[in-house]
Amino acid sequence: MEIITELTKLDYKSIFIAIFVIFAGIKTYISLFEWLTGKLGLETKGMKKKREEHKQIILNTKAIKELSKIHEESVTQSIRHDEKLKDDILTLTSTVKEIADKLNIMQNKIDHTEMAKLKNQILSYYKKYKDIGEWDEFESDVFWDLYDSYISHGGNSFVKKDIEPIMRELHIKN
Repeated sequence: MEIITELTKLDYKSIFIAIFVIFAGIKTYISLFEWLTGKLGLETKGMKKKREEHKQIILNTKAIKELSKIHEESVTQSIRHDEKLKDDILTLTSTVKEIADKLNIMQNKIDHTEMAKLKNQILSYYKKYKDIGEWDEFESDVFWDLYDSYISHGGNSFVKKDIEPIMRELHIKN
């Protein structure tokens, strides 16, 4: 119990001030030691580590700046490339449309030419068999194949209106 009584009599304020003064003295001593070793050109492990860390930070900063510059150049180049691709795609689209239009014109001409040929053949069959009133099954098949081709190529004139009904009336020979 005496120990506790004596502890309560201690001057904690003085103890706190003493500890603070001791730590401040140690800090001052360390700073003075670092200053002195720096002036004398001596290097401690801590100073060497700080110097190396500082050097590494500088190197990392330079590397980050270089990477940032490379990134900016890459983005700029990518944007230019994208714009060129866009222009090329527009040109290609235009060219494809022109080709498609030309193909449509060519197909229409081919259809028209083929339709005229088919119409002429159909007319030949018509002239040959309308007065006879009959034909072979083979001739009938050929005629109707010609007729279907004529219609598929866009034919829709007097052949459909005048010739088809008469040809449907023809009898097939045995």
